Amino acid sequence: MKRWLAMGTGLWLMISASGAVSSAEAAVTAADEPATWPLRLSDLHSSFVLAQQRAALLRELKDKKIRDTFAQPLTTATEAGWRGGLWAAGLLQQRDATVREALRTLLRAHASLGAETQRQALETAYGLFPSEFADEMSSVVQTTTNPKLFAMAALHLMRQRGAGRKAWPDVAALMRQQFPRWRTEPILLALEADATCGRASGLPMRKPPPLEPLLAPSFAPGRPVIYSLQRRNRDYEGRAIVRRADGRFVRNPDGSLFSVGQMARSNSNLPGYLTNGNTPQGVFTIVGLGVARTNKFIGPTPFLESMLPVEATPDTWFHDPALAGTSWTLEMYLSFLPPGEWRVAASMLEAWYAGTAGRSEMLTHGTCIDPDYYKGMPWHPNSPSLGCLTALELWDGASGRALRSDQLSLVQAFMAAAANRDLSGAPPGPASQPKGYLVVIEISDEARPVSPSEAERLVRRTSRQK
Repeated sequence: MKRWLAMGTGLWLMISASGAVSSAEAAVTAADEPATWPLRLSDLHSSFVLAQQRAALLRELKDKKIRDTFAQPLTTATEAGWRGGLWAAGLLQQRDATVREALRTLLRAHASLGAETQRQALETAYGLFPSEFADEMSSVVQTTTNPKLFAMAALHLMRQRGAGRKAWPDVAALMRQQFPRWRTEPILLALEADATCGRASGLPMRKPPPLEPLLAPSFAPGRPVIYSLQRRNRDYEGRAIVRRADGRFVRNPDGSLFSVGQMARSNSNLPGYLTNGNTPQGVFTIVGLGVARTNKFIGPTPFLESMLPVEATPDTWFHDPALAGTSWTLEMYLSFLPPGEWRVAASMLEAWYAGTAGRSEMLTHGTCIDPDYYKGMPWHPNSPSLGCLTALELWDGASGRALRSDQLSLVQAFMAAAANRDLSGAPPGPASQPKGYLVVIEISDEARPVSPSEAERLVRRTSRQK
């Protein structure tokens, strides 16, 4: 039943010194592949997490990919390597003078760079140096003809100028001048919504509509659903709960609500409608399980293959073969949401904008990234990603064995939910790929993780299950 997925836009990539993905570095040995179902924690192993491997990787990232690469002149021949250095800096969240000056060089040479280098420089600058590079960002918004690059630079500027509600009028005037057909660009439509009423506006978070209709059995009837409950500030860990196909919520053997922590933050903390931004709010479809055989950073634990509207065809997204050959419309997506407030909620449009803008492969997966990279960060020991949802996994640096896998727990809960079971007895093993849905929703702007007790209260208050 295994499905193998190549690395993609929502996944961690291992970049070689030349800036390309290295197959030698990314290969996973057969010993690292998980055993057949039922899968247990003791079956998970990765040589990538061994202490000596982590130490060697950290030296390579700091010394070769960042220090040595940025010591070279920026030329056409070295540009790809500089992208590799940016990737490493983002992974490590390295905010030192070496990275700052490399970004300054790249941003000042913006017009002469390749499109991917332009994008990656803006992404890294946004994520690591929010209060710097105002002049360089002003130059980009005034000259670029690329909607994505315009949005990235505009967001950087608005954040420095007192948020969107103050800076947006000037930015909007420039956008309309440079992009007369801006209403046909999903990224620019999303930028306008973000700057006027979303996170970029600086306005207090709007209270979401009541959760009852989303949690009710009448939403996605007959399918299991994962709800990823998040804070507006993605620095804080969210929490995933799972609804069974029959509308009840998966519970632990002791009767408590099943839940695991889940991060929806990206390295850059860019909004979800932009490449490598945070996981967007809204509804994803889940089409089955897979193992990232070629991606050491995700590791050997099975992921749930979650897909955006438009990324998946309608028949795949709705799990309805009768829709084969049909084309997506916004009305199709909105009709899937509960009637009433949820169909006009700006939060639910984030997934639609992300899908129409071309985002893809934002999976629900585990992590083999060294948590020591993020000591002192609000999300430690969790790992941010490039847009995926990540669950905590801890590994033994001496043996390579998993000590804890919230991802495996989530996969097992989803499989149990598909079979209308709770978590008791032997871990379930699917006869076929479990299919269902994933709902990502920000429930508040509190500066703290979403706790198990908070998730339990939401379920008790908004469902018939006691």
